[in-house]
Formats: sequence, C-alpha cells, structure tokens
Amino acid sequence: PASERSNLHIRTNAYVTKVLLEGKKAIGVEFFLKNSFKRKQVRAKKEVILSCGAIGSPKILMLSGIGPKEELKKHKIPLVADLPVGQGLQDHYASGVLFEFDGPYGLSAKQAQSPMSLLQYLTLKTGPLSTSSLDTHAFYATKAQEKRQPGVPDIQLIGLGISGDLKLPSRMGNYREDLFMDMQHRSMEVTDEDLAASFGFSPLVILLHPKSKGNVTLHSSNPLHNPIIHPNYLDHPDDEAALIEARRFALSLKDAPSFKKLLLHTDTPYPSERNPVETMCPFEKKDSTDCERWLTRNLGMNIYHPVATCRMGRVSDPTTVVDARL
Repeated sequence: PASERSNLHIRTNAYVTKVLLEGKKAIGVEFFLKNSFKRKQVRAKKEVILSCGAIGSPKILMLSGIGPKEELKKHKIPLVADLPVGQGLQDHYASGVLFEFDGPYGLSAKQAQSPMSLLQYLTLKTGPLSTSSLDTHAFYATKAQEKRQPGVPDIQLIGLGISGDLKLPSRMGNYREDLFMDMQHRSMEVTDEDLAASFGFSPLVILLHPKSKGNVTLHSSNPLHNPIIHPNYLDHPDDEAALIEARRFALSLKDAPSFKKLLLHTDTPYPSERNPVETMCPFEKKDSTDCERWLTRNLGMNIYHPVATCRMGRVSDPTTVVDARL
C-alpha cells in the first residue's frame, strides 16, 4: 500500500494551525499533536497542498493571514494577501414530504436497528440492511429552469424508503435529533414504538444549482475555535421558488395509482393525517404559498456538499482565491 512508500509519512491525530509563509510563498505548516499543545513545524521541499475541505481550508488560510482584509483585521491577524477566502459558500439544500405506508414496504427503524437484521446481513448479505434505501432517483426541471436552460434539470429527487420515524433520518444525516423528534411528537399522538415500527417513503427534492451564497468566517484567532458558517440557504428568491415547485411535484406522487394502494388516509389533502411534515404548518390554509414557504424553509436540510470558499479561477476575477496552478 501507499503508506509503505519511503517518501510518504502519514501523521495522524495532528491538528494544523496555519500555513508557514516566507513572504507570499508557502514553505510548510505548523501543527500540534493530540493531547499535546506544543506546536511543531514541518517544512516542504517543493509544495504545500492544503486540502481541508470547504470549511477547514478557508479557516487555515485566514489564520495564516490569507483572506479578506477586514476579517483578518477584526481578529488582529497580520495580513499577507487580501483575497476573498471563505466567500461564495454554496451547498445543496433539500426539502421533502413524508408518505406513510399501510404495510411493510421499505425499511422501518425497528428493522434497521434489529440485531437479527445485522446478523442476516453479516452472514448472508441479504435482508433489510442490504439496501441503502436510496434506490430511487430522478431529475426534474422546474418551469423557470426549462425557460432558462431547456433540458437541463435543476432538481434531483431521491426516494428514501424510510419509516415514519424521524429519529432514523436525523441520525443518518447527523442532524439535531431533539429538533426532529420535538416536531414529530408535537404533531403526532403516537409512541416511539409505533413510529419505529412504521413504514414510509419520503421523496426528497434537492436544489442542484443554487444561486444563494454564504460564507465562512473566523470565530477568533484561536485555531481551536470552530469557524462560523453562514450558509444563507434560500437567500435568492429563485432557489425558494424552485424548491416550492419541486415539493408540490413530490407531493403529487401520492395521486399515482401505485401509491394510492399503499398510503394511509389518502382521502386527506396530504399523505397521512399523522404526517408531521404537513401538520406542523402554522397557517390555516395548508396549500397556501405562505405555508409552502414555511415548510420549505423550516423542514429543509443540507446535503453536506459545501464548495467554493477557495475558488479557483482567473487572476482577473475578483472572486478567485487560487489560479489553475493553485
């Protein structure tokens, strides 16, 4: 394996605090090891490649003196290069609806967490855990997108074959479980056991080409402090309009004959009378634009695809942080 190469040394449990610079040339990095706050340095013979993602990379650059002049001044960090580091943050934002099935279709939370399901998968590679529950995908172009770029979709629809228990998707996505469950318990008079045993399907709509932009800034000059992330989801009105239309489309799937045979309470305006996604809307008229805006904004999630905080581009472009040669 590559780890055995003589010219490769891998240091784990190391926390980089900044890039070492001579003038504007990167010559190494400063770091400390876990359980030791003694700072160490390693110097490069040729190049330093900073690859810490769209959140970590701008943080390290700004701590090194590379970033927006005013941001560095605020934290008393000496300026090396005034560049738009941390600006232009974009991420995929998603929203969706929840259909509750009248039968064992898909994957319930009880099945997913069952020791027997785990044993079946480990020994036979079959059973409930042999699927990711992400086996349905579609791409969809909103009306506005069809006018702008015919044939180029701006929405991805993922069919999640999950239960009505929001605890499971909150854990899968590393979201705050207390918020998910508070929403569910306030809107549904059911027990945790009922939810864990329920079956459902959630069409999740993802905005593929967001126009909204956020930023990553420093909390302080202390490298141990996490950066501040301002995602600004749905800041651009086109993003909100696209997701509202996409949610309507996802909801319309309940009218398909194949779904009508599976859904509970199909005589109601929404897939289920116990549906937490729709019953939480604070507006009296459930199909109002205000309600749809509220649902899209309050019951959405990010997909953990942050980009563009250290943008590559032409030197003449004011949004560029690095050129094609990094």
